[in-house]
Amino acid sequence: MPDFTNYHETDNWIKLHKDLCPATEDKDYCYKNGNIYSIGEFVSFRQVLKSYCEEIRKVLCSRTGADCKRELALFLYRYFLREMKYTSEEALNLTLDFNAHLSCPFDESYVITVTASADKRIESGLPYRYKKETIIKLLEITEEELKDLPFLSTAVKSKKERKAEANRRAYEKRLEAENKQNKEAVILERRAVIFAMRESGATAKEIQEQLHISRATYHLLLRKKDSSGYIQNRPVIFQDAQKCII
Repeated sequence: MPDFTNYHETDNWIKLHKDLCPATEDKDYCYKNGNIYSIGEFVSFRQVLKSYCEEIRKVLCSRTGADCKRELALFLYRYFLREMKYTSEEALNLTLDFNAHLSCPFDESYVITVTASADKRIESGLPYRYKKETIIKLLEITEEELKDLPFLSTAVKSKKERKAEANRRAYEKRLEAENKQNKEAVILERRAVIFAMRESGATAKEIQEQLHISRATYHLLLRKKDSSGYIQNRPVIFQDAQKCII
């Protein structure tokens, strides 16, 4: 046994015996400062890697010409696939498919050569840690390109912008769940109900609780400009809205 008070002896012993540890294929891990931390249910590191691959592929396939960071993108793609526990062969085949969809693809033999170090790094047991900001910088992703990359774009957005975007996505999911295809129609209907309830004497708090909306949403709907003849059609709309609150 090594002297566990000695860092170098301990590190060498771990490297020699790491293959004897129980397999953990069913778990996702995040590496930080050389240590392994289980991420748990609040976030999946595999999902982070999957998002990296999807958006790298998306941005590179949208570019044209040879000078578009192709080699580096292919390396990162193969590397992240290996981190997601794809086998060496699976990761290579998917990387070759990615290359085939580029506007100026490389020869397959060249792709195999320039991305081989991805396998070597994984097999070394010392993975790289790429932040979103690093990927954006390495691939020289522009602000215009980031508009179509929801995951990577969070690296350059303020906390307020990220929160607003998250709220918008949550709202769109609720609309989809309710089978509401027309957003304006939903807003119009909700405004009609609010005004009808106000006419009947309901307080703001009562309206918010019955409609399951926040105070901010309530006041936003009250302030929203009339863009579809809402004011002119108030009597008809009120009549329909009354049915929703009886």
